[in-house]
Formats: sequence, C-alpha cells, structure tokens
Amino acid sequence: MCGMQPVLTAAQMAELDRYTIETLGLDSKLLMSNAAREVLRAVRDHFPQSMRPVIFAGTGNNGGDGVALAYYAQQEGLAPTLVLCHPEIGSPPQLSADSTYFYNIAERAYVPVRLLGNPAVAPEVITNAQGDLVVDALFGTGLDRPLGSYYLALIERLHHTRHPVVAIDCPSGLNCTSGEVMEGAVRATLTVTMGYPKRGFFHPAAADHVGELQVVQLGFGSLTDAAIAPDAHSWPDALWGPLRQPRASYAHKGTYGRVLVVAGHARYPGAPRLAARAALRSGAGLVRLVVPAGIHAACASDPSVMVAAHKADADGGFGAPPEEELLGYLDWADALVIGPGLGEGAGAAEITRELLARRDLPIVVDADGLRALGNGRGGPMPDREWPIVLTPHVGELARLAGIIPAQALDRWFDLAREMAAHLNVLLLAKSNQCVLATPEGGLVFPRRGHPALASGGTGDVLSGILGALLARYHAQQQGQSPGLALTGAVHRGTCVEIVASAVNIHASAAEVGAQHLGHNGLTATDLVDLIPAGLHRLAGEAAG
Repeated sequence: MCGMQPVLTAAQMAELDRYTIETLGLDSKLLMSNAAREVLRAVRDHFPQSMRPVIFAGTGNNGGDGVALAYYAQQEGLAPTLVLCHPEIGSPPQLSADSTYFYNIAERAYVPVRLLGNPAVAPEVITNAQGDLVVDALFGTGLDRPLGSYYLALIERLHHTRHPVVAIDCPSGLNCTSGEVMEGAVRATLTVTMGYPKRGFFHPAAADHVGELQVVQLGFGSLTDAAIAPDAHSWPDALWGPLRQPRASYAHKGTYGRVLVVAGHARYPGAPRLAARAALRSGAGLVRLVVPAGIHAACASDPSVMVAAHKADADGGFGAPPEEELLGYLDWADALVIGPGLGEGAGAAEITRELLARRDLPIVVDADGLRALGNGRGGPMPDREWPIVLTPHVGELARLAGIIPAQALDRWFDLAREMAAHLNVLLLAKSNQCVLATPEGGLVFPRRGHPALASGGTGDVLSGILGALLARYHAQQQGQSPGLALTGAVHRGTCVEIVASAVNIHASAAEVGAQHLGHNGLTATDLVDLIPAGLHRLAGEAAG
C-alpha cells in the first residue's frame, strides 16, 4: 500500500535534484550510484532470468546512470555490455563529468564497452553480446525536443530485438511533463523512475511506452524543504475507509444510501440497466431507475432494482418537463446518476438541467447527460455543499471545451484542470489512465485501467459504482448530529477519495475478469458481476 503520492513535472524534479545537491550538499555521484543500484535491484526482481543486459547509454547524466549500472551489474555477477550512443561518438567518449567518473571505473573493471556511431549495427551488437535484456539510458526526464534521426533509427532497431526493455527514469522520447509521445519513443516493459512519478507518465498515450512503473528512492531532500508544491498526485490504491471495514451488524438498507439513476432511450435500453445494477453491486442500499416509458419493460427484469417509467418524447427519449414523480424521487435519493444512454433529445437536456439545479446532493453526470452543459462555456455551477462529478471520455471532454478530440489529448492535463475550474465541478476525464481534476487546480491519477475495459457499457458501470459510493457517504453524513456536520470543502475532499476509489474498483474488477476470462471478450455485464470481487481484492491490498 503506497497511499497518495506526489507527481512531479520535469522542472519540479530538476529543482529537487538541484536542491539536494547544491543546498543539502549530497554528492551528485552518490545519487547516480544510488540510481544505478536501484535500477539493478528492479532488473533482478522483474527479470531474474536475465543475465546479459545490453545498456544503451547517452552522453548525459541519464547515460551516466546506465554507465554506473553496467559496473554494478558486473559486480553482482551479470555479464553486461555498455553501448555508448551518439552520432559523433569518439574515443575516448565525451561524457558528462559524473558519467566520466563511472566510465573510468567501468573501464578499469573491464566492463565490455561498445561505441555506437552507426545505429544500424545495434541489433548486431545485442546478438554478439548474447543480450537478453535492453536498457534505455539514452535520455532523461528533461527531454523536450524531438528525437534526431540517429536516435530514431537506433530506437527502431531496439524495438525489433523483442527483448524486454527497461527505461531508466523515463522512456526516451516521452515528454515527462506534457505526456507528449514523440516520434520513435521507446516502448519500455518497465520504467524505473527516481524519487517521484512524473506527470507525463499518466497521459493516456504514455501507457504503452512506460510499461510497468516502479518508483525508487535515492535520498532526495524533502519537497517541503525544497519549496516544491506538487498539484498532482497518484493514488492507485485509493479505497474510501468504510469500504475497508465489514458492515455493521445493526446496519439497514438506508445506511448504505439510495441511488437514483435517470437514464435510457429507446435506442439505448442497456445503459440504464448497467448503471443501476453496478450501483447495487457496489453496495448501495436501494437503487431506483427512471427510464422513458417505451423501455420500462426491458429495464424492469431485475427484481433488485425499482424501475419507474417517465413520459417519453416522439423519439423514445425523455419528454420534458420532468414529471412530479421524478422530482419526488430526487427528494428521496442520496445521490443522482444521470446520463447513461440518455440520448440527444431536447427533453433529456431540459430534464438534466432541471435536476442539476433542483437539489444539493452528490450528482454524477455521464455520457449524454453532459450534452445539457452545451460546450461548457456557459458559466460555472453555483457553489454547493455536495459536488457534481462529470465523467467525460476524450470526445465528450472535447465537446465540453468546444474543440476536437485530438486537441483535447494534446492538452489533456491542462484542459481537465481548466474545465473543472470553469464549471466548478469535479471532472473525471476517462481514458486508459483517468485523471480527476478539482476546481482548485489539483490533479489525481487513480489506478490505470485494464485493456479489457475497452468495451461498450463499461463507462455506465463506472457511473453506477460512483453513484453508490457517493450515496453511501451522503447517507452517512445525513445521519450525523448537527454539531458534527461537515463543510462543503470537507465533503469535496472526501468525494475526491471516493471518485478515485470508484475508478480503482472498476479497474480491479476488470483485472479479476481478465485473470479468469482473458483480455478479450469481457463485457460490461460481466464487469458488473465482478465488482464485489474487485472491491474485495482492493480491500485485501489495502490490508496489506
């Protein structure tokens, strides 16, 4: 269990490095030595059968980590080959001062060294060394320019070797702040990064390049002492406290919250059922589903869900204005989920706006419910005690911002932050790696999603999970005495943890499903039934 962990930009990491060396007086060569030893430890842990690593090192300090790694690997009984890479590499090679220090040690220890001026021979170097693992120590976290032709050709050939690739600190060609994947970027099996994870690792496009991420400690100074205040955090094991504990013996269904799901259209009768069943599977005490009259029968097959019909429009969607019965259900609820399969009709948009404005309770707005917000430029939601959580995927986030999806990905972190602040909401931008943005400008990265989730309806399941957890929290707070009442700011902080927990449960359920069913063919219906197992798995991880 690692808890919430700060996530740094490249500039923040460089400042921490500078503070540690210049202010605290820690020798930079000691940090390089520590980095090499930690990478070696990770290599031995993850690839215990690999005995002949081939280390491709640049001429800067990231390359110095690779040079030191070659020396320490040899001292531990491995048979490394160090390959120094530069289009104009000479003998002796021109390296950074710290790299030169370790190069001299490695040379005296007879570590095999190759000087690579021609990237075309890289596969031959690996073959001749009988290599079984490739280490990328070409560029570090500070790279913010495109890779040159030499490095493009080199990395392309490294990918053709089919050996595992370990990146030191950052895969070469990935911008560690923006997450931009430059042409030809390294696709690592494992990235071993120093001190703290970097923000760019959490961009949706970065996952296939970072691979598995391991963070190692080298002895850096504290962020507080260095006056570095991260606004982003990673929280892959977030699990809201009450979910870690057994249910109380005196609890009843009201204890665990009432979820109202307003969803569905004649063309989309499955989405409301998925969201409602997911809420039940996530522990909600009661779930009421309201759908257009035309799909009532199709949605009423589960006796665990209370289903009500609302008047429909001519197209099979919700007809406006909202009926009094629906407004009464809103007063009954502890949380509202609105949007799954709602359709694009004017009636659905009007009902969404009416429900958002009518009562202050936790609200999840997903899918077509987001259309009621137009392009998101109409102004913020009014201040509330209980937050509104928007859950757009890339295309929906782009529509909220009035741009195209490619532009949304280019500005993924900043755009999520801007829209959360502009709309005064918690905004969960969904992708293979979700990011939760707060109105105050914070970013939280929950657990990375499993590839098996790339299937229709899994977003509706996430909405149901989130609705159930928020309803439980609301019911818990409604039961408190007035003297123990919490403020809206405290609610928002807890709701951030709840949103991260919902994403983690969703991902964990998919991991369980993939383990038993494989990566292909996991459906949203399967996922719903795996929620309790995913939650149990997370709770087990939290317990230790």
